[in-house]
Amino acid sequence: MKTKSSPFNLRGQTLLYISLFACVTLVAFLFPATADDFAWATSSGMKVFKSGFANYNGRYLGNIFALSLTRIPLLLPFIKALTLTLVLFITNKLSGNKSPVLSIFTAVLLLIPSPLFVQGFVWTAGFSNYYISALIIASAFYVLIFVKPQKTITKILRILFLIVTGVAGQLYMETYTLFALIVSACTLVVLSKKSRRIDVAALLHFAACVAGTVIMFSNGVYAKILHKEDTYQAIQTSSNSLFGTAITAIKNLFGEVSYYFVMTCIPTIIAVVILIIVLYRQNRPESKRSRTAIKLSFLSCVLPLIAYAITIAIVKDTKKTWYLVGVSLILFVVAIALTV
Repeated sequence: MKTKSSPFNLRGQTLLYISLFACVTLVAFLFPATADDFAWATSSGMKVFKSGFANYNGRYLGNIFALSLTRIPLLLPFIKALTLTLVLFITNKLSGNKSPVLSIFTAVLLLIPSPLFVQGFVWTAGFSNYYISALIIASAFYVLIFVKPQKTITKILRILFLIVTGVAGQLYMETYTLFALIVSACTLVVLSKKSRRIDVAALLHFAACVAGTVIMFSNGVYAKILHKEDTYQAIQTSSNSLFGTAITAIKNLFGEVSYYFVMTCIPTIIAVVILIIVLYRQNRPESKRSRTAIKLSFLSCVLPLIAYAITIAIVKDTKKTWYLVGVSLILFVVAIALTV
């Protein structure tokens, strides 16, 4: 992919990062603590900490950050802003694109007022689990893919960094844990195939991700959830069989999950469509494979919007139509993965 680099682009990027930092800082200052932030900031949080988060959840580092950050309210807005700005910075580095236009659209995606991003700005416990883990995971993959040191001591430090971030990145949010595990496995395959030998750094990072995953899910609460002894994030099924549990999970995916995806992410999907158009017009990839992937991404962005429009226009019972929207969601995720 060809990119342009100029002093203007550098100034544009710098202005973007400064603006994002200022906006997030302002939002974090204006909104007071919310949800369980009050509990984390009191003796209740310390009580859970002293128990080692036993039978609470496996988000050990996320919990520790929530416990710590709620105790420094004056510094917290700046920490939130710096973290989100670094996530954007590393994301741009991973993409290798230096266009201010694309950077602006990336920032728009991060600033869209969907519930997830509002949680990240306002809810400190949510920020601790969503954004800090995103920063760790993104940093690890950037070092793994792009940093190739020559000196022995630097190589050792790189390996140590990948091991530490591999374990640490898994101890925040369950969905991020599974995401990092899958992506680290894919990265291991791709890098090993590219070099025609096992990439040791990628292998160690994957092993660290596996270790972190085991640490997280070894928390007693997950066994209780599976046995329906804990109602927090419990799996609700109409059958005690494994088949019944799987069917319910599929129904939830194509029902509730797709419903909230479409209802909260329509602005994001529109922004992604614009982003893809700008990306395609600027770079004009010669590879047929790249063009096909971009077209699939564009189509997958449009499908949920079409499905939503059909639902509103034709079907009276909207809940029954979210299965169609769920299919669009799966296509969206698959196509984006192909593009990446």
